[in-house]
Amino acid sequence: MPTLIPIKLGLVPANMFGFVTNFPQPGGWSGVFRYTWRFAMVLAMLSLEPRPASSQSAPATLPNLRLSSAGIVTAMAVQSDGKIVIAGSFRSVNDVARPGLARLNSDGSLDLTWKPLITILSQQPLSSVVVAGTNIYICGGVFLVNNNQTDQRAITRLSILDGTTDQTWNPGFNGGVISTMAVSAGNVYVGGTFTSVGILPRNGLARLDLEGTVDLDWNPAPNGSVQKLALTGTSVFVAGNFSTIGGQARPGLAKLSAASGQADPVWNRIHREARSTGGQ
Repeated sequence: MPTLIPIKLGLVPANMFGFVTNFPQPGGWSGVFRYTWRFAMVLAMLSLEPRPASSQSAPATLPNLRLSSAGIVTAMAVQSDGKIVIAGSFRSVNDVARPGLARLNSDGSLDLTWKPLITILSQQPLSSVVVAGTNIYICGGVFLVNNNQTDQRAITRLSILDGTTDQTWNPGFNGGVISTMAVSAGNVYVGGTFTSVGILPRNGLARLDLEGTVDLDWNPAPNGSVQKLALTGTSVFVAGNFSTIGGQARPGLAKLSAASGQADPVWNRIHREARSTGGQ
């Protein structure tokens, strides 16, 4: 059987299909038949041309990062070596199972050596990832640790080396979700809608030491939820849906002392909506 060779449409010679009979027909039908059959043969031969494979073997590199269907990235952090930890609603990365948490190499390929045993349970994916020293802190939603149905958490600490969970680090937040987190040299600040940490009441904002123990003296007590945290020097900046925090009226935004948790006496003391004066 003759071998069919794929061809490109633009390379077809005018007389390629000489076997098409140019028999006379009224009204010029011979030209219609001739070119119709030529076009049909070209399409048939083009269908034999090899096509690129629909999938790649993992790991792939950016910008070819493939998340599972409907997967999105909701948080990420970059390590000092250039590796990137990503979290979100995805179930796999480049066809490798990674339910909601994965690490990429600096070239964008999936890090196959980092395998955290975290399984997201709720519809809310992880909201924050922080790299600090040899640890990676994650929070948000509710997830299983080591596929253990009895070990459900909203915050935990993982090894930067292989992603294993620190089983001894479990502060025990209750009564709501954790939305944000920030880590300093000696403390972990956590914000959200929770109402307690362990047996201690904490309304949406708490400070832990690096071992996960709640600071008994640091309690700004916002009267609403905390959505974002940022650290700088000796200050903690807090944003959220509150009107008082750290003993002061601070609608939605405050600067707190990292030492005491008290609101800065002058920073954002007056927070008013801008109004038009009609040019006066």
